[in-house]
Order: sequence, then C-alpha cells, then structure tokens
Amino acid sequence: MHALWAQRLRGLAGPVLPPGDDPGAFVRTFADDAGHRRSVDLPFLAHLLGVPPGQPATGARTTLDLDLWWALHGRDSGARPLPSPGPLIDPAPLALETWTEAELAALHALSWHARLGREWARARIDPAVEWTLAHLQPDNATNHPWAIHVFIDHGARTGAPESRLYAETLLHNCTVGTGRPERFSACILADAAAWLDGQGVGASDGPGRVTGAG
Repeated sequence: MHALWAQRLRGLAGPVLPPGDDPGAFVRTFADDAGHRRSVDLPFLAHLLGVPPGQPATGARTTLDLDLWWALHGRDSGARPLPSPGPLIDPAPLALETWTEAELAALHALSWHARLGREWARARIDPAVEWTLAHLQPDNATNHPWAIHVFIDHGARTGAPESRLYAETLLHNCTVGTGRPERFSACILADAAAWLDGQGVGASDGPGRVTGAG
C-alpha cells in the first residue's frame, strides 16, 4: 500500500515541480502559485531537497510546527515535551485555518523525527492521529496536504477506514478545481511520497530526498 500511495503522490507532484540543478536557489526563492512564502517554507523545503537551510529570520515567530521542522536540521533535535493527550498545538489562540495548518504541519515533521528513531516522536504520532480523526474534520480548513502520509500509514497499520478517508480528503482538497496540486502542495506531496518509500512509522532511516525539483 505504501508503494502504491507513494507512486500516486509523486505522480501528482512531479509535473508541477520544475526540473533544475540548483536546489539551494529553489529553496531561497520559492513562492507558491499565489506568490506567498511562509515561515515554514525554509526548513521544510531545505529538508525536502537535502540542502542547508541557513538561519531563520531574525525575530521570526516560534511555534511547535516550526520548532519541529528546524529540529530536523540539528537544532535541538533531542527529546522535547509534547502536549499529550490531545492536539500537538493549542488551538485556543489561533483561527481555525491557521491552527489546522500548523497542527498538520507539526504532525508531518513529527513523522520524520520518528523515522530518525526518536522515540519521543514515535510515541506521540498515533495519539495525535487519533485525536485529529475524532476532532478535526478534513474539510477545506486547509488545502495543503500536510501529514497525508501519516494517515495513510495509520490506516495501513490499524485498518482504520477513517484514516484512509482522511488522506483521500486531504488529497482531494489540494487538487480540487484544477485537478492538480498547486506548487507548495506539490512539495508536500513529494515529501510525503519520500516518507512512504521508507515503509511507515516503524522504519528507522535517514530522511528521504526528492530529486528533480529546483
């Protein structure tokens, strides 16, 4: 199942991501189809393409999703306190759209920490998935398919049909209207496919890398 999903996600992402030989420039100059660039773009895209991220912007906000992505580049990558049970990020101070995006982006990053053998991350994934399935509808609160692979893997391991439905809905949301993901969603799908190549949360290896984007 993982291989089939990886092929499916990569097939959607590939035509959107231009070929190139300078991944560093891709990371530095990236903007989505609307010309937007988010705080998470730098550590996420650097991880995706396996290049040094440089430094976060001076005075940049610090949230759990950003902390987890930066930690993949060696910044305080040890055990960290994660709220449990419940969501990874407190929804109280955030608008629904902002919180949904951050929660799923944090879960996406957490899956890579688990892949790297960090037990503090691995132990938190299933509770976070189960809370999300019970409380957060996979509607159009975000059209970015963050953590799609986590729900695919959870469904494969547990047989929970709602996990597969969640993944399918995330995929639908990022392709509705045009039949293809926009540029940032394509990057997320490519990263999810790389994770699925490693066969799930129980695996322990280095981060997957995507070639041909830059």
